[in-house]
Amino acid sequence: MQTDIPDLAPKAPQQERTLEERIASVTLLAIELEGVITDGVSLMGPGGDESIRTYRPDIWALENWLAAGRHLVIIARPGLAAAEALADKLGCLHRPAAGDKGILFKQTLFDLQLKDENGGYLGCDLDDLPALTVANFSACSPSASAWVQEACHLVGSAPAGRGLVRQVIDRLMEDFVPAEQ
Repeated sequence: MQTDIPDLAPKAPQQERTLEERIASVTLLAIELEGVITDGVSLMGPGGDESIRTYRPDIWALENWLAAGRHLVIIARPGLAAAEALADKLGCLHRPAAGDKGILFKQTLFDLQLKDENGGYLGCDLDDLPALTVANFSACSPSASAWVQEACHLVGSAPAGRGLVRQVIDRLMEDFVPAEQ
């Protein structure tokens, strides 16, 4: 029996839009601090205070992202004062993550009155998977687990804390044309 109903086959979410379409709509970048902006090394002083180390070219890329009028959110574990200090220095949001990062990411989009398609996420660990899978655009380092890499639209070639952030932001801003003043 022949019908006029076409065959329906669901699309995998990652196939609905091209990478270029995803990149073009990103205006919010949420980045996991430890293991993405940093190489995961945390230094502890004698008083118990923790410090992080960053790679200056990655910080320049974050500053350029913000200077272009884009939104930036640094995500870190609660109580990490260095994350708050970095966010203050950059003039961006800091969101402590104690639970589901996917919900945190969606809430941040809502709070900033942005559409889902405007959200990008850089993560590295299994606890980033909920956010990586709901983000319009997601990226990770080459040292991320296979599951994380599989969930991402882009796997960078630069290591975390040593150029990954710059590499991803350079790719996101490749076709950026600043608005005329």
